[in-house]
Amino acid sequence: RVSPEEARDHVRASLRERYAQYGIPVEDAMLESLVERTFQNEEEVKNVYDLLFENKLVDVVKENCSIETKGLSYDEFLHMAQH
Repeated sequence: RVSPEEARDHVRASLRERYAQYGIPVEDAMLESLVERTFQNEEEVKNVYDLLFENKLVDVVKENCSIETKGLSYDEFLHMAQH
């Protein structure tokens, strides 16, 4: 589950980072205005929530699953990929 505060924090951090990469300082009031404008766009809000949910899901999978590395030949790989 992604909270509204997590989503706003993510948008705030993303906007701050985007402006910083161009060397543009952004004041808190302007940043909050940009966050509010972003949250008026339903598609953008959905994208933010989807991204954050996906990140949380990946974290849970990483915590609860292990990866086993297995060497195999090209022919074995093809056989596995086809079945």
